[in-house]
Amino acid sequence: MLGAIGDKLLKVFESIVQWFFESLIEPFKDLPTLKKLVFGEHKEGKLVWGTFEPTDLTLGFEPLFNTMAILSGFVLVALIVVYGMRIAGAPLNPSRRNESIEFIKDLVFVGIVLVNLPTLYDLLFTINSSVVNLFAGSHESNLDNIKKDFLLEEGAKGVIGLIFVQLVLLGLTIWASFYYLMRKVTLIILMSMGPLMLAFWLSPRFKSLTGSWFKELVGSIFVQAIHAFVFWTVAVLSATSTGIVETVIVYVIFIPISESIRRLFNMGGDMQGGFAKAGAMMGMAGLAGMYGAAKGAFDGKGVTGSLKNAYEGVKNNTKGKDAGGGDDLKKTLGADAGGDAGTSTRAEKMLRAGDVVGKMGKATFGMAGAVAGMGLGPVGAMAGATAGFELGGVAGGLTGRVGAAAVQGIGTRLNKGIGGAKAFKTNSSQGFEEELSNEVADRSTASWADENKGAQLAGLRERFPDASDGEIASKFDAIKEQKRSGFYNDAKNNLQASNLYDGKSKPNTQNLASGLAGVKTAQMGDDFVNSQIARGVSGDVARRDWNDNHKPQAHAKNLEMFKGSVDQASNNSFGTFNAGSAAHKVAVGAGQAGAFVLGAAGITGGAKILAGGYRAVAEGSRAAVVANSSLHNESVSGIKNIARNTIPSAKAGWRTATNQLAEQRGGAVEAQAGYQESAGYGTGMIFGTGGYQAAKKMANKFSPYSQSVQSAISSPGEAIQMAKTTTDDHGNVSLAQGAIRQVTTAQESYIEVATKSGERKIVSRKGSGHSGMREGDVVYQDLVADGDTLSASSPSTYRLDSAGGRAPSSVQVNSDPSTLLGSARSGQTHQPVARRQAPVFNQAVDNGSFYTNDLAAQGMDNVQVVVEKDRQFMTADKGGVTYRVSQVFSGDSRLQGSESVQIPVEVSNHTIRPKNSGNSTVAVQANVTSGGIQTSESVPYYSTKSTRGLIDNLEDLMTSKHADRANRSVNQRESLDAVRRKQGLLG
Repeated sequence: MLGAIGDKLLKVFESIVQWFFESLIEPFKDLPTLKKLVFGEHKEGKLVWGTFEPTDLTLGFEPLFNTMAILSGFVLVALIVVYGMRIAGAPLNPSRRNESIEFIKDLVFVGIVLVNLPTLYDLLFTINSSVVNLFAGSHESNLDNIKKDFLLEEGAKGVIGLIFVQLVLLGLTIWASFYYLMRKVTLIILMSMGPLMLAFWLSPRFKSLTGSWFKELVGSIFVQAIHAFVFWTVAVLSATSTGIVETVIVYVIFIPISESIRRLFNMGGDMQGGFAKAGAMMGMAGLAGMYGAAKGAFDGKGVTGSLKNAYEGVKNNTKGKDAGGGDDLKKTLGADAGGDAGTSTRAEKMLRAGDVVGKMGKATFGMAGAVAGMGLGPVGAMAGATAGFELGGVAGGLTGRVGAAAVQGIGTRLNKGIGGAKAFKTNSSQGFEEELSNEVADRSTASWADENKGAQLAGLRERFPDASDGEIASKFDAIKEQKRSGFYNDAKNNLQASNLYDGKSKPNTQNLASGLAGVKTAQMGDDFVNSQIARGVSGDVARRDWNDNHKPQAHAKNLEMFKGSVDQASNNSFGTFNAGSAAHKVAVGAGQAGAFVLGAAGITGGAKILAGGYRAVAEGSRAAVVANSSLHNESVSGIKNIARNTIPSAKAGWRTATNQLAEQRGGAVEAQAGYQESAGYGTGMIFGTGGYQAAKKMANKFSPYSQSVQSAISSPGEAIQMAKTTTDDHGNVSLAQGAIRQVTTAQESYIEVATKSGERKIVSRKGSGHSGMREGDVVYQDLVADGDTLSASSPSTYRLDSAGGRAPSSVQVNSDPSTLLGSARSGQTHQPVARRQAPVFNQAVDNGSFYTNDLAAQGMDNVQVVVEKDRQFMTADKGGVTYRVSQVFSGDSRLQGSESVQIPVEVSNHTIRPKNSGNSTVAVQANVTSGGIQTSESVPYYSTKSTRGLIDNLEDLMTSKHADRANRSVNQRESLDAVRRKQGLLG
């Protein structure tokens, strides 16, 4: 079995390798091979002298040759004139006679060669062609063929080695194409310059130039013959070689051998010599490029950078060090705890897969590029390695990320489907008794809540006056949950002694409802009698009162409730089937399959949300049309108003849709976090870690949930106000230790506050967690208040052990925690509310020297304490004008932005006294306005905190002059005592 699996995997691997190789050589498949170039067969034998196409000579060579011939004519005439004058003076100067004779011989030689120059070219190329044809027997070999299907041959072995050979041949092919193209251009230039070079022969000063030209011409022509000889030799040696290494070596040294033979014959051809010099070092360059590509891929560096580091490491004998950590954190690509761009564990796995496959791609493509560039020398090998390195990193990274995302997507869908099926199975297999117990508990809890909610909330308000509405609701929910647990246990106990089914295996509805109602009614009767006895009524009288006046109504109500519970539990458990029947089992199985499909499909009610948003937009637009039509009929102004009203209506519809979507996803904060992760994940799948981080930042900046998130979270000042405080022996109030802290897990990071009412409340949006942490790990960092801002108490973080102790952690949270909280820059929610400012009565008010005595002295009345979201102060009336008569302190963050609470106070004996609300010992009577319009009058206002958490009573907002003096004396005495204590005068 394992062997069959191995064979399958081997075939898959061979297919991948073949696809890679074919993709690599596809752009070069039309290039002529080295063999065809050497033997001049790449144009179906139609090349002139095995080198030129006919058009190369007619369109390229002939115009240049004729131009040079004309130019050489002028040069000849000029030289003849110059040397003619010397010849004319030869009879007078015997020393000129030899020079004249040599000039005449050179002139005859140049004239003969110049006239027969095309014949000379033909002779040289004919000799070269004869030599090439002498070794043409190797043309039939498959020495340098690049095969596409060699991997699929039966019994093919040595796949990697074969790829290596083929890549060497590919590099030789590219080199040969470039070399022979340059040879053809060089020959056309040299042949065209022939007439001019011959004319230079007449001048002794330029004879060396003509000789160099002829040497270069001969070398460029006969290098083809040398290549033919070397190719024939390599073919013979390859045929006799038994190992792939020897064959590769023979291939690699083709260029160095050719150049060595050319120089052995002292031939020219240095115009192509630069390529040969580079090829002499191509073997070492290719190996260095392969090493650099592989090492660079896994070290995260470039090819040249890796080679440089390797050289320096050998030179300095240095070794790398492994950085440790006390938290056993996993290495990550983009962890940023508390920030907006950090990777999640899911994204980290996807990006990590891309990084691993990308490194493999860098190594593979980089090595391939180095091998392919070996034919072009050191620079070519490095260039090929670098190009392959970059291309392989991009292609491999993309492949790895897309593959990992596909696997994760399938896994997520399967897990959701399995979870849905399990949940359905659990619910459907609970049994009728469990369903009925839960149904009774739910209905009993709802009934209790309807009857007792008002009293419970009032009691909670008294006990937790600083709690927000949300905290009070949370505490009430906790009480309800405890009540439900009691109702559930009672229902369970009562059902154990009941006959659940009738003779047809269906729930015995009437008997069950009657029995449960009887038990419930009896319990209610006992509670009623006990409450009456506590009031002084005798037990017999209380029992008769219950039986005559309360029991029938209570029993009827209980019977109705329990009958509904039994019917609902029956429908949930069996539907229209009998308990335990085959049809019931089939229905459960079908439901389980349906739950799996729905869970795997990820259906979360998106269609309903879109439909709701569309209806909101449509209704808003329709209302705008109707309203404007009734006012303006078909006038142009009416059409403009319709357009103006349609846009706000569409915006309102969009907000409705996004709010519904946020509710479906667990609230605006969770929806925002999911939106950021989706944007980052999708972009990161294509563009890697950088794309993931950029997309998450952009998604946070431009989000449809921005305003909803700002409404759901708190600003730093609001978090400080609601946090639990402690008071020391000197009356100084400060935040309790750990009252505000940043919580970091592997998935998310957020700020939570321990409120004055004892609740732990999340007050921020969700930032990135630390993807290097293990699942289940939680790290904390305490935050301290500095004015109205929050900052980390220290750079260190900590964990909590099983006993609540703090263990230091090395996880670093480098981001500013305030960025997770509400900000005035992120919308209108946390911006200061523009309000009408009451005029200040005099300059003594703001420096704290306006006292209660001054209120009476100035004849001021209607004194009130005004509490708003961001401020708190006192006002008083004089002459029909309301003045501010106290300093401004922090407000009550529980209020809405436009809300204002006015608390009437009385000034008695130079102190201010608010009026308590009803029988409350905490709440005071207040009037509430919203947007300047009074919404309620004489309502209870609960708070023990007035300003900055330092003033516990409203009357402390303004003191009397005598009290201020007394306080100053006490403070001065305390300061003096501190000095005396240091001096040892107080013991």
